[in-house]
Amino acid sequence: MTTDAETPRYDVHLFAIVRLKVGDIAAVNPRAALAAALAEPSMVQRLERLNAPDREFDQDFSHFGVDLVDDPDYERSEWFHSLTEPLLDPLRKLIAWDESGRPPDVLAALLSDARDQLAQTA
Repeated sequence: MTTDAETPRYDVHLFAIVRLKVGDIAAVNPRAALAAALAEPSMVQRLERLNAPDREFDQDFSHFGVDLVDDPDYERSEWFHSLTEPLLDPLRKLIAWDESGRPPDVLAALLSDARDQLAQTA
């Protein structure tokens, strides 16, 4: 980590994926079982009281947020899927395509990328 006073400082938020087993739910179908699991009391409380086999922490992350320190309105915050893939990158590319009059095949590729990202978040 750098200590240079001229270098910008950031707060980085790592949105970790935690597997949490909510077991033995009686339900008429899988969707109802999921609804019942999500209706359970605070998931944080469940994590704190569960035995080790029912919770699992890994190094999997769903996404990342990066805030510039001393930016109280978060106007310069950025979101990422990965180190190389900004969360809103397909939208920025789509706007750039629209503003520059690019050919339709580029739009098809941008829409495909956007669909892939949305599918990953669904």
